[in-house]
Amino acid sequence: MISIITLLSVISVCSCGKLINDTRTIMRATKELNDKLFANYFPQTRPIYNQNEVIDVQITFTLSHIADIDIVHSTMVFSAWVVAFWEDEILQWDPDDYLGIKLLTVSPEKIWTPQIVLLGMLEVRTGDVVNYITIESTGEIKWHQRWNMKSIQNLMATYFPHDIQLVTFNISSCTYNDSFVHLIWSEELMFSIMVNDYLPSNEWLWEDSVITSFPTKYLIKPGGEPEMFSTLTCAVTLRRDPHFHFQTTIFPSVVISIIIPIVFIIPHEQGDRISLVSALFSAQLLNLVVVQDYLPPSGKTLPILCQLYFLNVLITLATVIMCVILSQLRSSVKKKTSECAPSCDTSIENVPREKTQDESPPANIITSVKWYKSQHIMKKVLNYADIVMFLMMVIIALFNNFYVVHEFSNGKNSREIMEDFLRTYGTGSTIYDVSY
Repeated sequence: MISIITLLSVISVCSCGKLINDTRTIMRATKELNDKLFANYFPQTRPIYNQNEVIDVQITFTLSHIADIDIVHSTMVFSAWVVAFWEDEILQWDPDDYLGIKLLTVSPEKIWTPQIVLLGMLEVRTGDVVNYITIESTGEIKWHQRWNMKSIQNLMATYFPHDIQLVTFNISSCTYNDSFVHLIWSEELMFSIMVNDYLPSNEWLWEDSVITSFPTKYLIKPGGEPEMFSTLTCAVTLRRDPHFHFQTTIFPSVVISIIIPIVFIIPHEQGDRISLVSALFSAQLLNLVVVQDYLPPSGKTLPILCQLYFLNVLITLATVIMCVILSQLRSSVKKKTSECAPSCDTSIENVPREKTQDESPPANIITSVKWYKSQHIMKKVLNYADIVMFLMMVIIALFNNFYVVHEFSNGKNSREIMEDFLRTYGTGSTIYDVSY
């Protein structure tokens, strides 16, 4: 039994020793390969023997997640995978000479790269940065990058919160113009560019997407000729889920606009009209302050939501003014009636109980009766004024709300927005339609 255990131990030690020797052999072969490949390699020079030729760089772009879209500052925070493919004529070897090694992984600083960047980038989030390069024995290079960035976008707040935004990702080389490096979309992965591994956002829903490739002119130095750079563009239309904003911004304002006409059917004797309409006016101003956090301070067009709040504030202000005027008129009528009542009672007591046919009522009695009639008519006029104001405010509130609904429904859908984008930027470019 002891001899069997001893034999197994010897076999195990020999196997481990052989494995260690194989690992060391592979490591030595890898070191020899690295030393040979990078002995006379200069990352500053394009890796082709004929420097008059253009290097074709294929790009794949996979949008992983959209973390935030800030309409106030016209920025977007997103995560994406970008893989660049090109051929390096210098970094090639025969795998049989190096124990069958067909793939190496190096850092981007060690070899030449086309210096691909995202145009309009504000900052890079370095919390989860992935950046490495794989080299195959045939010279095919794959540059893997994970972008966690904040970029500038042309965002419109007109139809907030029922809006559709067009966001673009413009990829170009920051160093080499089109005569040195030509960027193209990878044909093999064309139809998986936008849909692989995308994590949907809670607020934004993916609608349509399209990718284009077109040359762009940039003026590098003042007084010189503009240089042509290859630019790859991914355009995506995103629809906002409006339920949260409807419940927190639009619904309260609509409810307040419906409550406003009720002020004029509250009995004026209770004295709650002015206090209620003042509270509604304060609520409208508070809603207007809250919605300012979601909208930019300036823009080409006034957002429809601002129009709704502005009109509701004007309606509430007009209601406050009318309530004050009607209250003052009622108070004036009531005051005059109370002042005249004692004199009228005295005049009536002094009238004889029996009078002849030739006698006529005193002049003060006639004046008091006429005044009472005028005050009674004035009260009726004020009551009718309440009814008229109630009906008028109902009509204005309905018109205002239906106007907002109509304006929201007039917004362009995602396909129309994408067509406008292609008409603007699609001239002279290669267009690929990629549906999500």
